Amino acid sequence: MECDWTVASQVGFTAISVAVIVIALGIPPWLLARAYGDRGPLVGVWLVGILLGVLYLVAAFTLIDGEHERYWLFSLILGPALGLAVGLKLHRRTPSLATLGLLGIATPAAVPGALFVGSLAAFGECLG
Repeated sequence: MECDWTVASQVGFTAISVAVIVIALGIPPWLLARAYGDRGPLVGVWLVGILLGVLYLVAAFTLIDGEHERYWLFSLILGPALGLAVGLKLHRRTPSLATLGLLGIATPAAVPGALFVGSLAAFGECLG
């Protein structure tokens, strides 16, 4: 099947996909590396966020019949709220914890999606 990718759209979609992957997999280790003292809360919020993101994907593909966007928006709000709650309770790095919560929940869906779209764009392929 012939696809109508232009060079600009191929480069654009590939660049956006690479940026999503770099942000999702690069910022959390950077935040953890520059943290002072006990990194346990930071790692915990990030890993719990990833777990909640995976649980959302499992539910989306098995239990939720429609309106995935509502549940995805709820999970994206839940991640930073989790980080914010931990940061306020421990009086530590609230913005970093909220960022890790958001990235943790978004990573399980964003990275495979970016890999898929980026590979389609990079090779000029299409579905169907």
